[in-house]
Amino acid sequence: MMTNRHDCAFPIHVEEMSTNFGLSKREYIASQILAGLISRGGGDMDIQPMIAVQMADALIDALNKSLQV
Repeated sequence: MMTNRHDCAFPIHVEEMSTNFGLSKREYIASQILAGLISRGGGDMDIQPMIAVQMADALIDALNKSLQV
């Protein structure tokens, strides 16, 4: 199953509503990467969020490529 970076990380289905709530998979993965980067200390707080998003995108792409093999 392909990973869509815009799908909800923790989806909640409400029959009366068509809107999903919460973080996307991309946002959730990026937040976890950012927490790891920050925990190491140092670094530029203007650059680290961009790095976290790039790494999240790379992880999602790698996951999807591994499914195609």
